[in-house]
Amino acid sequence: MAVIDITTEVYLTEKNILVGFVNLTNLKNSIEPRDRIIGTVQLLHHISDAELLNRITEYLEPKGFVIPTNILIQLDETEEGNYTKIEKTRLQAAIYSVSYLYQLLVTQMEIFDEAIALETTGHSLPQFTLKVIDKQIHHNLDKVITFFKRRYLLYLTDKRDFFSKEDNERNLKFLINFFSDMQFRNGNENYEEEIRYLERLLQNLPEDNAVVTSIEKHEHVFANDGFLLFNYILSKYISEGRGRKSDIAYYYWRMFNDTMHYIHKRPEAFKEWFFKQYGEDIGKLKTLAEVRNKQRDNNYADAREWHNCNKPL
Repeated sequence: MAVIDITTEVYLTEKNILVGFVNLTNLKNSIEPRDRIIGTVQLLHHISDAELLNRITEYLEPKGFVIPTNILIQLDETEEGNYTKIEKTRLQAAIYSVSYLYQLLVTQMEIFDEAIALETTGHSLPQFTLKVIDKQIHHNLDKVITFFKRRYLLYLTDKRDFFSKEDNERNLKFLINFFSDMQFRNGNENYEEEIRYLERLLQNLPEDNAVVTSIEKHEHVFANDGFLLFNYILSKYISEGRGRKSDIAYYYWRMFNDTMHYIHKRPEAFKEWFFKQYGEDIGKLKTLAEVRNKQRDNNYADAREWHNCNKPL
């Protein structure tokens, strides 16, 4: 468990906090929205002034930040006689800062979960715990951050199959240098586990698959190497059993409506070609609205990315 001791923490003057807060919230063109929120949350950790604490929490509340009920109960149950007014404010500020940072991490990890397969994420997110003991706050945010770093690393390296060995080598070396630099700059943070993981991936990169240049293009149905894309989708994303016809309908319409016009034949002509090619009658194609969902959208985006990296020059 990590510990915040409000009697030994470094606290900034009200003026310095206010200047930082104004800069973070006003420089909208030079600071990303997420970074403005992170900076504001970190400022909370160094506050001793109750009025300033209220001002900053009022800024954060409309953005969806809330303090868990069990933590608020702990705060209410702290004995007033044990704390000065400043200590009570520091206690609140530290609790808010740690709780808000946890919520930021959870929100970001939900984005990662949409981008990477769930089976690659390993163990589930540690349950957030926070206790007030005397003038100390005991919490496990350090474990949550460790889990977050691992999830982030999976997110960064999940798309290796879409790139050549040369590109993967370059990307992995960049990440190794990045984490090594982070470890050097932040002496209190250890990235050895991340670096070892990246080095292991680098040592075991598979050779490039030979690019298929002799594949029949079926240009009477497809354009812009559309059959290469369709063949990839057929092998990777179109199910063999239930839902197969809906899968085919979805990817047909996405490729037909794509700005690259990967399929240029109307449904009846496409169905005739599919029957001749695969000996399968796919029946009447459902509309895109009937078969569209988030998972298929994500799959199509990934397939497009693969196609851009693997189509013949």
